[in-house]
Amino acid sequence: YEMLVGEPPHVGNSVQAIVAKILSDTPAPVERSRQLVPPNVNAAVQRAIAKSPADRFPRAADFSAALANPAFTLPGTAAARAARGGKGGLWNPLSAGLAALAAVATLIAIWALSRPDQPAPVVRYSIALAEEEALAPVFGSSLALSPDGSRLVYAGPTLGGGNQLWLRERNELNATPLPGTEGGYQPFFSPDGQRVGFLIIQRARELNVVSLTGEPPVTLMGDSVFRLGGSWGPDGFIYFSMQPDGGLARIPATGGAPEVVSVPDTSSGERRLAWPHALPSGRGVIVTVEKGNNLIDENDDVGVVDLETGETRVLVRGVWGRYSPTGHLVFLRFDGALLAAPFDQNTLEVTGPAVPLLGDVAVRRGPDIALSEAGTLIYATGEPAGQLTAEIVWVDRSGRTTPVEAGWTVTPNAGAAPRLSPDGRRIALSLVGPEGTHVWIKQLGGSLRRLTFEGGNFRPQWTPDGESILYSSNRISQFDAFRSAADGRGGAELILDWDLAIWAQELSPDGQWVVLHTLPRRDIYALRLGVDSTPQALLTADHDEAAPVLSPDGRWLAYASTESGVPEVYVAPFPNVGDGKWQVSRGGGLEPMWSRSGDELFFVALGPQDELAAVSVTTQPTFSAGEPTSLFPVPQGIGRQFRARYDVSLDGQRFLTYRPAGQVDVATEELIVVENFFEELKEKMGKR
Repeated sequence: YEMLVGEPPHVGNSVQAIVAKILSDTPAPVERSRQLVPPNVNAAVQRAIAKSPADRFPRAADFSAALANPAFTLPGTAAARAARGGKGGLWNPLSAGLAALAAVATLIAIWALSRPDQPAPVVRYSIALAEEEALAPVFGSSLALSPDGSRLVYAGPTLGGGNQLWLRERNELNATPLPGTEGGYQPFFSPDGQRVGFLIIQRARELNVVSLTGEPPVTLMGDSVFRLGGSWGPDGFIYFSMQPDGGLARIPATGGAPEVVSVPDTSSGERRLAWPHALPSGRGVIVTVEKGNNLIDENDDVGVVDLETGETRVLVRGVWGRYSPTGHLVFLRFDGALLAAPFDQNTLEVTGPAVPLLGDVAVRRGPDIALSEAGTLIYATGEPAGQLTAEIVWVDRSGRTTPVEAGWTVTPNAGAAPRLSPDGRRIALSLVGPEGTHVWIKQLGGSLRRLTFEGGNFRPQWTPDGESILYSSNRISQFDAFRSAADGRGGAELILDWDLAIWAQELSPDGQWVVLHTLPRRDIYALRLGVDSTPQALLTADHDEAAPVLSPDGRWLAYASTESGVPEVYVAPFPNVGDGKWQVSRGGGLEPMWSRSGDELFFVALGPQDELAAVSVTTQPTFSAGEPTSLFPVPQGIGRQFRARYDVSLDGQRFLTYRPAGQVDVATEELIVVENFFEELKEKMGKR
């Protein structure tokens, strides 16, 4: 009846009201609400919900047969009386018996409606995200569930290859982007489920809040926020990891000054307190005690910060933890296994052994998992703690691919392409390994040698003479500009330590200028070596301007900009960028690179399938460009970048890039949902 009509036969605001209707009301026939229901189905349902048990079907098989029999009807009143052998009296022995049965049925109904809730069934299913709504391959957890589990917010894509927050109502088939959250990731909900906190690192190390009722985002902190998640506590504070020491800090959700709550114990190998979760009791905050260099590590612990003392207490070995209202600590291990242990949120102690719950949670560079207060669990599946394994390959203009060195695979930093030396004999790479992210030099056909040894080192670029490597390093604080001799002699030279993070840089052909691509905003600056102490602003509008590359003669600057709303590739005079501007791409473009001769400009043309495109250009006496020509589809697996993922051979006929050879460090588009997860948790803990 409810499946056909949309509501039960008897409804009311209380148990008593429903019982009264069961005793006094006859449910309206199905056909009153659904005229197209076949008459036999209407009749079968009416008989199945008759008040008297004697008027119902004696067997389920009879009910099934009636639903399938187009000739089935309800008997008339007289026929029904005759069939029962009645003599017209309203109160006879049979009637008395039926009344007694009805009374028993009423008592059973009252008991059924007023008894304690039975355990809800645990239901598992997967949901797939459309390609244009897929999870973005960002660091940290991409997922957040509202407290009641009805809303999913996650980091998804933008057209320009960046990321933004998406909202998917659980009763909807598709997600929608949240306006004003471009660059946002690592979302977390407010206790009332109406607002979402999130981080942005493309502009600054920002902490932001956006309302789901339409108000624009608000920035609570414009810098100094580590990219290690956040939690909105019941005390009105938002907890997060703060630079530079990686301690746990908090700030009022209404705005105000931040306060450091706890700092890691560096003497015991602790580096940062990450992925906070404020306890409902207000007594403490669950954190991950990180041991590695801004990445998850098999030696990480799950701990709790005592808000009264500021002490951090290690609880279990793991990379992520959450408190369950069932009285348990749910935590994730480095190998992708999810476990639970009894936990007292008032004494901040684990009170019993852990029990395994499930496995195969995607850990990667951060756990893709979320748990609501109502008991809904959602997670992405995948290999534990994977990084991209890739080959270095040559790709010719037809798309034919050849390994640079057969059998040679590396684990690259995803935002840094291999760079070919000016003489074409060496490659500079930024590789990820147990010792961190460092710049390496590969002699083609020869040895691989490590160039850097301190901090994290990214996005290497050769100087025009091939004698040195420029790169960004966080060895001091944020990303600063450094230079090292390519042969490793002389140590690292600091070029610029600035308020803005330097994402990438390159030296002009005459050696007088360093062109800078900066963060927190994607802007372009230039520094005259030996002349300027502060870089000059070149392209610093409100939109993104990035991936600056100088022409071989040093007179022209190619770059990508979102000024039209879609990333496009432009060219401007250098250093006087205000003297002109030419758009080179059509319909979306990123990752510009010049040919070594300067007569061609290459870029990634955006579309359903990104392709590498070539444009013939002239640079004398002024700039002009022809129509772009598509060469081949861009190898998949690295993801769109503002900085080029490829380099160009000396003759302009081949392109040096990565080709995925193993697990790709991106999020799966399929998510697993476990409804009523707490029932399974309680059952497994009970079996222990």
